[in-house]
Amino acid sequence: MAPSAEDREKPDGSVFTWGDYADKLFSIALARHPRASQIVFVNDPYDLEFTTKDSEHDRRQSSQTYRHGTKNVYMKSKDRFPAAKDFSNMFSNMTNMQRLQTFLKEEFANLVQTKPAINFVYSVRHTCWNLSSGDRCEKI
Repeated sequence: MAPSAEDREKPDGSVFTWGDYADKLFSIALARHPRASQIVFVNDPYDLEFTTKDSEHDRRQSSQTYRHGTKNVYMKSKDRFPAAKDFSNMFSNMTNMQRLQTFLKEEFANLVQTKPAINFVYSVRHTCWNLSSGDRCEKI
C-alpha cells in the first residue's frame, strides 16, 4: 500500500525513505493489534504463473508503462521513497514485488528487536521466518 502524501511528511522536513515506509507499515500492524502476543505478516507469492491477483496483473498489463517494461527497483533503507505514481508502476514488474517482500522482511527483522514481548512471523507462500528469533520455520 502506498502511503498518502500526509504519511510521507516527516516532522523534521527530511526526505521520506524506504526505511520510513517499512517503519510505517510495522507501526500500523502494532497499532491495529496493541495487545497481540504474536503478529504474522502474510504475503502473496509473486513467483507463480497464475495467482489470485491475476485481475490486478491484467489491469497493470494494460498500462503504457507495463508494455514498455518497468525498471528493476532495488530498495535500500536510506534511499528516497518513490512518488505515488512511480510506486504503483513499480509493481508491473513482478521481481520488484519479490524484492519489496525481501526488503520488508529484513527491515521488520530489525524492528522486532524493539518489541521483545511479541513474536513476529513473516510468511511468503510455504515458507516463513520467525523474525523474533531469526529462525526459519516450516509451519506456524
